[in-house]
Amino acid sequence: MSKRVQYYRDLLITLLAATVGASFFPKMGLFYVGLAVFIAGFLFLPIRQANHWFWAMLTKVLGFVFQPIIFGSIFFVILLPLGLLFRLFRKKVENPDSTFVKADSITREGYFESPW
Repeated sequence: MSKRVQYYRDLLITLLAATVGASFFPKMGLFYVGLAVFIAGFLFLPIRQANHWFWAMLTKVLGFVFQPIIFGSIFFVILLPLGLLFRLFRKKVENPDSTFVKADSITREGYFESPW
């Protein structure tokens, strides 16, 4: 996506955000502020660039804040209980200090020279 398209996309996002904000706070005049930024952004390049910079920084900050919260909650809600359940119901081994598995089969002569 080209920078020009990103600038216009961000102008539309600003207008949409102002419209949604105006529906929650009708007396603040957010719709008119968003409409003014939208029209001025179409006319002047520095306003489009500033608008794009604002949305880029906002997404970086929100990603920096919410990423640890989301991944931490996934860990504590899903992975930690699964790990505890697996540890609780795992098969007991004879010698927990060793990972050696006894194999009673006879290996043919020369297997280790050319196993395939």
